[in-house]
Amino acid sequence: GKTECFLYPLAQQLLSDPNPDEPGVRCLLIYPMNALANDQLYYRIAPLFGQQLAEQQISFGRFTSQIRANISRDEEESRLQGNDKLMQALGGKIPAHWRLTREEMLESPPKILVTNYAMLEHLLLLPRNAPLFAHNTLKTIVLDEIHTYQGAQATEVAFLLRKLKNRLKIRQPLQVFGTSASLPAGMDSDAKILSFAKDLFGEEVHRVVRGVRVPHVRLQQPASLFSLNVQAWCRIGKILNSLVADDNFSLHEWQYLLEEEGIAEQIPKLDEPLAFGHLLETVFANNIEIRKVSEFLDKGSVVEFKGLAEII
Repeated sequence: GKTECFLYPLAQQLLSDPNPDEPGVRCLLIYPMNALANDQLYYRIAPLFGQQLAEQQISFGRFTSQIRANISRDEEESRLQGNDKLMQALGGKIPAHWRLTREEMLESPPKILVTNYAMLEHLLLLPRNAPLFAHNTLKTIVLDEIHTYQGAQATEVAFLLRKLKNRLKIRQPLQVFGTSASLPAGMDSDAKILSFAKDLFGEEVHRVVRGVRVPHVRLQQPASLFSLNVQAWCRIGKILNSLVADDNFSLHEWQYLLEEEGIAEQIPKLDEPLAFGHLLETVFANNIEIRKVSEFLDKGSVVEFKGLAEII
């Protein structure tokens, strides 16, 4: 849920923009590595703003070294269309408001700009990139994996953000987010985190939001439990692989394959019609082995899958 902590407020801000047609970058998402930037862009940002909120035409783009200069939009679209997972997330079509090339971003800066701190330095340094930050419209800065900014690197990034704000002549407070899965815990840890974030962003930071893993509510409810032996679990794995291979997730096919494998009598049946995913959740929430796995993992343990199977 780290990404949603800033994506949803960002979406709300952009949907409430009083001047949606005013040019300029509204939000800067800074990642420490291109691999992280790509993953977030392809499977979180693009599906949200390019598919679910497509009608609002909120533009977004990635300006990193992987976006080469003087490449056409058709070439970049062709490359992205080779990513089946991405195309599935986008409903098979690259949205027109996704700024795919450097030229597109310089001509019409995206509302959401994805980059890394090394490229941001170049964007502020080279005159040819000046159109990207020609308008004082920036509202939000996000630093992902904030724990990676330590020592001299943290100082460099802190000065880089101040350079950016000076370039844009920003005088108003900005909304800032720093995300990490490695925040320290302890009596005064939140105060230290807020102080570090204030120094890094050059902005007041008011709150540390922590995520807590909790078992699914269905795993906590009293129920009539059932157990399966190793052979039955292996057959269920075979059935699920078959459903994936055939792309046929239906209750009818599930029941048919259970009977074929001779384990239909071991799996509780449901009378009410449910979507397949909801069906699996409802049935297996009452499984003894699943509940044991949940209890074991809830202790914060990390264990190899084979080792987990042997323990359970």
